[in-house]
Amino acid sequence: MTILLICGCRKKHHYEACFTVDKTAASVGQTITFSNCSNYDSGYTDALWNFGDGTTANSKGSESVTHSYSSPGTYQVILTVGEKENDSQQTKTVVIN
Repeated sequence: MTILLICGCRKKHHYEACFTVDKTAASVGQTITFSNCSNYDSGYTDALWNFGDGTTANSKGSESVTHSYSSPGTYQVILTVGEKENDSQQTKTVVIN
């Protein structure tokens, strides 16, 4: 008798969100560059950026993204990487004058 067990299990990958920003204070309309320095243990994955003003962007792996704000204020920028059940986030503050 042969017993075959099939497991639909996937290895959980470890992701650590990390990004840098070229300026944490800027003027309305000024372009800010956000650089993804996240750690992926199994290659690159998609990254979701939330700029805190109602806009988002997607990037692949370590791609950088740019954004400009149309109104003054203090914004929380959140980068999310990984899988839904195993994701990682980092948040940084940007002040727009």
